[in-house]
Amino acid sequence: MKHIDEHTLELYVLGGKEVRGKRKRIEAHLERCEGCRRLARSISDFYIRAEENLKASPQSASTESVKALVRPRKDAISKYEPIDPTGRLPVIASVPRTLSQHIISYVRQNPITSGVGSVVLVAGLVILAALTTRTPAMDANPSYTLMNTSRMALEVYNKEDQLLWQLPNANIPNVSLEEKSMRVHRTLVADINRDGLNEVVTTLPEPNEQFSFALRIFDYQKKLMLEEPAGALQVRFRSNRYASSYYFENVLVDSVPGSRMMSIFAGADNGRSPWFLLHLDPEGHVLGRYWHFGQMPGQYLYDPGNGGPKRVILTGSNQVDEPDAASFRVVAVLDPAKILGDREASATRGFGMDVSAAELFYVGFPQSDMERALRLPPQYPYLLSSRGENQIRIALNNSDGKKDLGFEYIFSMDMRVVQVKYASGDERVHASLRKEGRITSTFDDRYLENLKRSVRYWDGKDWQKEPTPVKHHSP
Repeated sequence: MKHIDEHTLELYVLGGKEVRGKRKRIEAHLERCEGCRRLARSISDFYIRAEENLKASPQSASTESVKALVRPRKDAISKYEPIDPTGRLPVIASVPRTLSQHIISYVRQNPITSGVGSVVLVAGLVILAALTTRTPAMDANPSYTLMNTSRMALEVYNKEDQLLWQLPNANIPNVSLEEKSMRVHRTLVADINRDGLNEVVTTLPEPNEQFSFALRIFDYQKKLMLEEPAGALQVRFRSNRYASSYYFENVLVDSVPGSRMMSIFAGADNGRSPWFLLHLDPEGHVLGRYWHFGQMPGQYLYDPGNGGPKRVILTGSNQVDEPDAASFRVVAVLDPAKILGDREASATRGFGMDVSAAELFYVGFPQSDMERALRLPPQYPYLLSSRGENQIRIALNNSDGKKDLGFEYIFSMDMRVVQVKYASGDERVHASLRKEGRITSTFDDRYLENLKRSVRYWDGKDWQKEPTPVKHHSP
């Protein structure tokens, strides 16, 4: 199946006239392709969030007649030159805005030579204008970032959609694709030290590195405030000792109850197990690590938006029984305030540490008979839920390059499975495999109900069929 490129999908989501004649063909493809459908949803979600931010900020011109950020951002960017290879900031074009600026501009374009009186008069007008009118300084406070794949740079903007500064990086296209496919963040903007000015927290790799071996925090002026290495760590799991250099994946930033400052969370990987989630304060002090045997590349901060507690949600795989048994897909729900000290996941015991008190739920997902027939290794789940939803939506997709499968598990806030949905292509794949005699099931409501009933909950010692929180047993 030939997929639709990201630029065309973006034009489709924004209703661009460039794809007006292709919309039916694009929609037909999206009906069949979960991957492109997911990417289109991610692009749509991005512009919805951007539009909300734009409406929340005062604008110099109405943007109601255009799609979110398209015209304002293009106008702002057009005033800048492309990235200077020396790394210097582009300079905004000088446009007269105030009375004094217009007077000075007029004098420069129309030199006065008729006499001293005219010069004095104009000078007086300039002084008067300077005393009565002040040019508003450009807001230097970062508001959001954008991964510009054409300029190969992370761009930092203020709330007026003006470019403040850039971090050139050749990894931008790959990182941007990773962010959109898993709906995660490598860079966030937040006032982490509560001083009224936002910082930029990023796990973006260095320009000459493939992996990010350090988490970096820049202040609003692009000054590097903190560089925290992931580290070369040694850890024992059961009878084996693991020593390797770790690199950071995604980043989460939020306030934690009982703390004056913000907390920073970042997933740390080494290409295989074991894996950990790091908890830092804004000054780089390590507050805790949540150790897990099995990678958890999906890291999310879930905010129900109704006054309910925020949760860290990790999605990935449990590899504790490999190579004797296949890994399986899991989701861990954690209380961020309790990610303290070096603690291990209750479902992957063997690090010799205490069980993490942060664990609230630990959920295992079944493998469908179609995946087994196609011999597909389990792909990592990812979170679909957006802020304000009173449900947690987890997507499980898989593909062999020709046949694409997708299921969505919808949980209540107490992690009870409410519903299982399927992707449009699942019926076709199922019919093909059944015709080949590789499966015998019937694809109907009962099929989805069986998947729903096959979800399991780890209670700290055993797997349970009913929704059960983690009980923190002694070793």
